[in-house]
Amino acid sequence: MPRKKTKIVLSKDKLDEKLALLKQSPVPPPEPIAMCYSIAPPSPEDKKTFSYICPLCGRKTTLSVYKWDILFQLDQIRDASQTLREKGFEIYLDDKNLCLSCCKSGCFGDLFWRITIGERTHFVRIYDWENDYSILTRFLSARNKSDYDKLMLKLSGDLSRLEILLGKTNG
Repeated sequence: MPRKKTKIVLSKDKLDEKLALLKQSPVPPPEPIAMCYSIAPPSPEDKKTFSYICPLCGRKTTLSVYKWDILFQLDQIRDASQTLREKGFEIYLDDKNLCLSCCKSGCFGDLFWRITIGERTHFVRIYDWENDYSILTRFLSARNKSDYDKLMLKLSGDLSRLEILLGKTNG
C-alpha cells in the first residue's frame, strides 16, 4: 500500500532563522563583468504564436512572442514550484495575467509567484524564474555553514531577491 505524503510547511520563524544564518556568511568580492559584445536583433523566425487556456475561466488567449519567451516554460515553472512545495515552501505560479478576460491589474502578460508564509500571502513578479528557483532551493536545503557560504557566493552577497521572495521587502 503506497504511503501517503505528509505535507511539510516551513514556518515563518524557521525561514527567519535560516535567513539569519545566511546573513552570517561572508560576502564575496564582486567579480568583474565584461560587456564587450553587441546583441544581434531577433530574426522573424524567432517569432512564435503562443496559445494560453486560462485555468480560471477556460478562455483562450493567443499571443505573439519570441521562441525563448518565458511563456514556453510554464510547465517547467509549475514543476519547480511543486518541488519547492515538497520542501515545505508554499509557492505557486500565478499566471492569470496571461488571460485577457481575467487580467484586471494592468499587468497583462506578467507572471507572479504567489507565496504564503504563515498567515501572510504575497505576490512577487517573476523576472528570472530559474534564478529564483536556484536561490530558494539552495536556501531551503542549507543545513550548515558551508551551505550558507556557498549560497552567499551564488548571491554575490546580495540578499535582496531572497528577501523579496521571503516577503521581507517589497519587490
